[in-house]
Amino acid sequence: MQVSTVKEKKGQKRMQTNQVVPKASAPIGSHTPMSEWGKAEVPSNMFLIPKVLVMQLTSELVKNNKALFGDFVSSMDEAKIGSCADPLEIVPIYMHFMWCEYDIVKNKKEFKQIVPLTPLNQNLPRKYKNADGSPGERDELAQLYCLLPKLIKEGKGSMPYVLSFRSTSMIAGRKISTQMYCYNPDMGRSPASRAFDIIGARKDGDKGSWIQLDSKPTRDASVAEEQEALKWFKIIIAGQTKVEHDEHSENSRQEKEVSDY
Repeated sequence: MQVSTVKEKKGQKRMQTNQVVPKASAPIGSHTPMSEWGKAEVPSNMFLIPKVLVMQLTSELVKNNKALFGDFVSSMDEAKIGSCADPLEIVPIYMHFMWCEYDIVKNKKEFKQIVPLTPLNQNLPRKYKNADGSPGERDELAQLYCLLPKLIKEGKGSMPYVLSFRSTSMIAGRKISTQMYCYNPDMGRSPASRAFDIIGARKDGDKGSWIQLDSKPTRDASVAEEQEALKWFKIIIAGQTKVEHDEHSENSRQEKEVSDY
């Protein structure tokens, strides 16, 4: 549609009718009507869920000077989305638990397999012997699917992220799990009804330094946030998504010391 304009005289504003002219600097295609694109028939198992990566001293991005120790980084585009100095707010969707089992080779962990953590095996010993007598260890791992309100507010979409808790950071996962699956149901509320801040703190030990996570409930989730969380819960629980960054494969490529965080 053609825009009719009247050239302004000095001190007058430009007059226009029927249509707003987009700024020349706007990227091509950024303001086209979504209705004209139609609905894409994309199978939900083609969705790739990114992870929140906590930058440790051993992280490749830190070694390559692409991130700082203590940053929270998106696995999708390696963009910083928080840090120890800038807590990351999340709205929880779903949490599941597993055992990560490792063979111990020359005092280092080599990833072996993932085993679901259930009430039947929750008391397995951390250290054990394999069938051939070689030593093994297992660590608890909690994976939390969550929304990141900060990215939603910035117009970057509502794609959930996965945040992992293990070892000394497992306390943060337990706090969120307790709120989601104990306190909330007792109050007649959904698992996604409370938002949390994810907080990182530097810890130092004999083997070096690491970032330990903690969590703190902050506010009630909005109606829109809770509805969005429910939408993604239904997709996730059906097993129709893949996680973008496989931490366990990373562990198999990069051996970690037994005493690692």
